Amino acid sequence: MNNKKLTMIPSLYQFKQNISINGEKIKVAILLPNNCSSDYLYSIKLKLSYFNYFENICCLTYNFDNIESENDIKNVYDVCKKEKIEMLICYSLNNFLQNKDHQSCVKNLFVNCDIPVYFIDECVLLKDNKLILI
Repeated sequence: MNNKKLTMIPSLYQFKQNISINGEKIKVAILLPNNCSSDYLYSIKLKLSYFNYFENICCLTYNFDNIESENDIKNVYDVCKKEKIEMLICYSLNNFLQNKDHQSCVKNLFVNCDIPVYFIDECVLLKDNKLILI
């Protein structure tokens, strides 16, 4: 049996109920690890191609492998505020939570900021310190 995973595509209405959107497109930034493989990058771009209401502003990278990771996270937040990003897009929540050291950085960025984060793989929106199934 083939174990392919389905990608759920929430409607624009579902996002509008949970975040404030100014238009018919959501300004998003994609957050990727700086050491992501080409397969990983291809997979996230393929999944994002189905979301025709996302306006992709930029791809941002982070590095959790060194001492500068907290600065990377602050830079991500600064770019999002400058570009008026309405939502960050990440591939998977599990990728961020697999290492205990990463969890505090992720919590500082995602939980304490006002930019919602959507995790495509789990169909989960993180907003105001709450996980919302979309």
